[in-house]
Amino acid sequence: MFEPGALKTGNLNNSIFFRMSPDAKKWTPEARGSNDLLWNDPAGSKNTLLFPKCINGVDSIFTDVGEKLPWLWQNHKATIDAPRAPDSVIDPPLAVGDNYVEIVPRESDPVDYPRIELICFRNDGKQPSDQEALRYIQMIQSVEYTGKLSITWGEIKNNNQ
Repeated sequence: MFEPGALKTGNLNNSIFFRMSPDAKKWTPEARGSNDLLWNDPAGSKNTLLFPKCINGVDSIFTDVGEKLPWLWQNHKATIDAPRAPDSVIDPPLAVGDNYVEIVPRESDPVDYPRIELICFRNDGKQPSDQEALRYIQMIQSVEYTGKLSITWGEIKNNNQ
């Protein structure tokens, strides 16, 4: 995740609600915009700390970019120590195979909004790594997209203009 707010204030314009589903029908949490699952200020109650000091090594960890830019891996329980903010209190359900995620901005600046490069949901207790992410990105990029729905829709839309 890239959080430009972590450079200026440490705690503004950088939180995102999400919910998960193993079948795109039954969602956890049920309601959109629930505080039960969210990514929030990397430093939790110490959210006035600016990047890179805001990285605590548990709920937020550096990417290989390190201290150069505010790119980080962020655990969904990043608000666990925030005294005023609600905690992310549940683990999303994950099934072997396809899983679905719905992402909703909670706070956002029209220019300095958080950006998500890659989402790693896992149930093995391990932290994500940049090396692992690169392997998945390379696998995705090697997939042949011809005839897929997004490409077909794009072609239809372009032909109708």
